[in-house]
Amino acid sequence: MFNISKSNDAFAILKKLQSASGTYPPSSTDQFSRLEETEGFGTNPGNLRMFSYMPSPVPENSALIVVLHGCGQTATGYDHGAGWSTLADRYGFTLLAPQ
Repeated sequence: MFNISKSNDAFAILKKLQSASGTYPPSSTDQFSRLEETEGFGTNPGNLRMFSYMPSPVPENSALIVVLHGCGQTATGYDHGAGWSTLADRYGFTLLAPQ
């Protein structure tokens, strides 16, 4: 049987983990990410962060692909799990991942 009081305890624990690490589950992939963060990219009322990846060399007239991660993910964690930067290398597009 579903017990709402135990559910609330679990949510409280998740909130503590999220506030301690910024995301839940904490992402260990951030330190190994191929994405680079760009700071000071204009007015930013939503306080977003911008991450990008460009293959080397960047093909002339390459496409810009914008990928959006889920609410509980990070841009770098999403790239690591889905392989977007690897696809950018393979198909020659520039990657933008807001967070």
